[in-house]
Amino acid sequence: LANNQRIATIRQGFSSDMGFNSDGEPAFMVDAVFENTWPRLLLVLRKMGFDVKDLDQSTGLLFVQYNGIESSWWSGLFVSEGELDIEKEEYRLKLEGIGEKTTVTFMDNESNPFDAKKMTKIFAPFKEYMGNEDLDI
Repeated sequence: LANNQRIATIRQGFSSDMGFNSDGEPAFMVDAVFENTWPRLLLVLRKMGFDVKDLDQSTGLLFVQYNGIESSWWSGLFVSEGELDIEKEEYRLKLEGIGEKTTVTFMDNESNPFDAKKMTKIFAPFKEYMGNEDLDI
């Protein structure tokens, strides 16, 4: 029963805001505990056009490749909707549970955190997918 309730909670989605991680770096603040944010984020990343290459939940690290949103040839005739304004390359994400919230820090492939401007560029699609109740699991 507890596991079903947890899955239902994860399916509902979580609100998120811009903020900072414990090191003072720009991060997304997800309004959920780490244990619920982790599986939800894996789904959100896939929807945003990322492939998870490696992960370590015990350290809160994800190694991802941004490939963009897959689209059909028909949708390619129009402006690409949902593409993030970042390069198609490898990135790292660091998750950290802080009480009832979880910070998500995007970094380049050398663990340099995104600056506030770059985080702001990807915040809107992140927030939408993280809070979307219709995200398929």
